[in-house]
Amino acid sequence: MDLPDLYSFELHFEDASKTFLESATGTNVFVSGSNEDLTSPRIEVSFDSIEADQTNNHPEFTNHQAIFTTNIITDTFLEQPRMEHFDIVGKVRASLLRGADNWNKTNLPFYDLKFIRQQSSFRETDGDLIRTEMNFEIKFAIRDDAFPS
Repeated sequence: MDLPDLYSFELHFEDASKTFLESATGTNVFVSGSNEDLTSPRIEVSFDSIEADQTNNHPEFTNHQAIFTTNIITDTFLEQPRMEHFDIVGKVRASLLRGADNWNKTNLPFYDLKFIRQQSSFRETDGDLIRTEMNFEIKFAIRDDAFPS
């Protein structure tokens, strides 16, 4: 592990979420910057780092805050009814509960998730598309043993 990889929070959190959200929802998940062809239904995810805090026992900033955003998109034209949309929304929320252990040492070996909570949700309809955006506040720390020696 080198420092640039260690500080690639977006990559690691988005990739981990892709794995467990696809498993939990049965829906394709697209990470930010994906060049894959978008399908419907789908979940789009992005992880944005906000602020870092220094701990007393380490010279670098190891505690971080971030916003994790999900967009659930379904298409009623493709016979994806409103109930299917909200079923996916519910499964995403359940996967991101504070008590869920989906982000763990197996899929995020360099970080400890300290806190997660939903901050907001927003829904819109555009023609046949239904989109629900949910934003989650995340607090995490870089594990001390993750730093290269």
